[in-house]
Amino acid sequence: MIRTLCAIAAAAVIAAAPLSAVHAEPAVVDLDTAVNCAVVFGIIASEQQRGAPGADAYPPLAERGKEFFVQVGARLIDEQHLNQDQAREYFQSRAKSLQNELASASDPKQRLDALAGPCINLLDAAIPAR
Repeated sequence: MIRTLCAIAAAAVIAAAPLSAVHAEPAVVDLDTAVNCAVVFGIIASEQQRGAPGADAYPPLAERGKEFFVQVGARLIDEQHLNQDQAREYFQSRAKSLQNELASASDPKQRLDALAGPCINLLDAAIPAR
């Protein structure tokens, strides 16, 4: 279920905002970490949208998570010299990998919490809450 929701959320985010039109802020963290956090935000935002138990423990990610995702997508395109389709495939691959990790974890919620903590701090630094 999480796998399908994240794939849908990632596709919707990518389709809704053309990555080439967004200018990313200067890199605060390495690209790999930023991509992982963008994927974590996609999973959490999807869980929040469907009202999954415990998803409200995280800050709302529909807007700020999407903005972060788009900025990271722009960085990915710029730094890795990818086109939008390649960036989409890259995000989808990373999402699938994270979903598999969560699915095989003895406590998926605890693992997601561990991943989300530093990412939320990064989000707060990159895109402060309004």
